[in-house]
Amino acid sequence: MQQAIETGQAGNFMDGVASDFVGEGGMDRRQLRGLIAAQLLRAKDVGVSVVSMDVRLLAGDRQAEVDLDVLLTGGAGFLPDSASTYRIRTGWADGDDGWQVISADWDRGL
Repeated sequence: MQQAIETGQAGNFMDGVASDFVGEGGMDRRQLRGLIAAQLLRAKDVGVSVVSMDVRLLAGDRQAEVDLDVLLTGGAGFLPDSASTYRIRTGWADGDDGWQVISADWDRGL
């Protein structure tokens, strides 16, 4: 999913998102795709750096919670024009299509 964002492939990113996804503020899968696409249009080059990750397996190893601290950068040149940190909390399920994100919420850092 990180590679999909960095290469501007919103559709490939969405392959890892469950059809019943519920996100920040009740966002559904369609709204998440729109948010990702809009962000990719704002910056020619997008970078994602995972600063830390905490993975907890649940429910007989068929579900997981993953908390991430990430640095997102964007710009059109050699150096990024913008950078933001986020704390992202995600829920995952291992289903017929493999591991997919079923929930996510996030807070913007400093």
